[in-house]
Amino acid sequence: MNLAAIFFTVCSTAGGFCENHRIEAAIPPVQCATGLVQGYIARGFPFRGDQKLVSYRCEAQS
Repeated sequence: MNLAAIFFTVCSTAGGFCENHRIEAAIPPVQCATGLVQGYIARGFPFRGDQKLVSYRCEAQS
């Protein structure tokens, strides 16, 4: 299975403070184009109660 790098931004719902993050997941490259990526982010990142996912992009690693 190939690795994919997932770049994503989370922001607090109250103050608008945003953070950029990167995680790697062992997923097929075709899944980069699907909503399944959000599940990998949810499992791989410790969201605080006031944070929400704002955007993400996924890049297959060769």
